[in-house]
Order: sequence, then structure tokens, then C-alpha cells
Amino acid sequence: MDVVDGDALRALRTAASLSGRELARRASVHHSLVSRLERDVQGDVSLAAVAALARVLGVSVDRLLARPTATGPGPGPADLVADLQVEVAALATLPPDHQHQLAAVLRAYRANLPRLSTSRATSGDEASTAPRE
Repeated sequence: MDVVDGDALRALRTAASLSGRELARRASVHHSLVSRLERDVQGDVSLAAVAALARVLGVSVDRLLARPTATGPGPGPADLVADLQVEVAALATLPPDHQHQLAAVLRAYRANLPRLSTSRATSGDEASTAPRE
């Protein structure tokens, strides 16, 4: 599964009037990574790289993340809870140091949610589309 939505990355990059090489340079990643992500041929990518790309583009990380495809109106809150339970169960198989690292990433993400929602509202994005806990 692709982590980054290549179409979203390309659209944000072109809206910012940046070439792939310039985006890569400003984000301190290799230019081929940007190309592979935009073409959806790079399935895995580090969180640091995604965060750097989002920072340069002036958006939150979640704007770059791929969404699961589904038919119909989309997943509801019950589906999200089920998805999260599956992921948490999978994390339980990781070594404790990895579990602590992931918990720290989630805490940092949650701590930034109010700030992200505020910055979206002021940048013209719809705050109602922000992820909620």
C-alpha cells in the first residue's frame, strides 16, 4: 500500500510552483524520491521525509497521506475504530522500544492537532476535514 498520495503531492507541488528537484532540495530528500512518490511507485517512505515534504509545501502531513479506497460513502467512525484496533494489535508484536517510539509519534501528532486545525482555518482549508481523535 502506498503511504503518500502521489496525485496530492504533485498537485501541492505544482500549486506551490516548485519543480520536483526544487521540492526535494528544500526538503533535503533525493529528487528521485519525489518522482517515485508522485508516480505511486514508492510504497514505503520515512516519516521524516513525509514531514519534510509537508513542511516545504506548507501543509500538514495528513494532506500527503494516501486514503484507503472504498466504494460507497466512505468509512464511518465504527470502521475507523476497527481499523485502529487492528493496527494497535499488530503493534503489540513489536519490541517494546519500537512500541515506545510509535507512542511518542502519536503523542506528538495529537499534540499538534489543535495547531494544525487552526492553521488550516487561517489558510483557507476546511477545518471540518481535519482528523479528530
